[in-house]
Amino acid sequence: MRVSIHKPKTRKPDNTVDFGFFLAGLIDSDGHFSKIPQLVVCFHEKEIHTPYYLKKKLGYGIVSRVKNKKGINFIMAHSLGLEKVCALVHNKLRHKDKIIQYNTRLRSLKSFTFTEKQLVFSIKENPWFSGFFYGFRSFSD
Repeated sequence: MRVSIHKPKTRKPDNTVDFGFFLAGLIDSDGHFSKIPQLVVCFHEKEIHTPYYLKKKLGYGIVSRVKNKKGINFIMAHSLGLEKVCALVHNKLRHKDKIIQYNTRLRSLKSFTFTEKQLVFSIKENPWFSGFFYGFRSFSD
């Protein structure tokens, strides 16, 4: 059996539901909702293709380098973009602090208030874990 020497391309979420779970996982790991309000997700510079993928998929956002560091930020402050993010990650976030940020810092988007009743799903069969792991990139300290 022949094995290719080429690295396989990363599979991107191919539908809206999968993308919503993937985005929720990213936010739970390396993202936050700031007081402005805006969504900020941080990446290593080697992963620069991912914030551009988010920008293309969401239709809004800014990709910028972090000064004097090897980091890249994806920042979204546009109200229509934030509404789109809210619709995608609605009841899919798992991190308590991110849920509090979602509910308190995005008050102007009242129709998307996170409820106590979260969606139940297996992380083995769901893109949320892919987004979460992609954000942390490892399980060690």
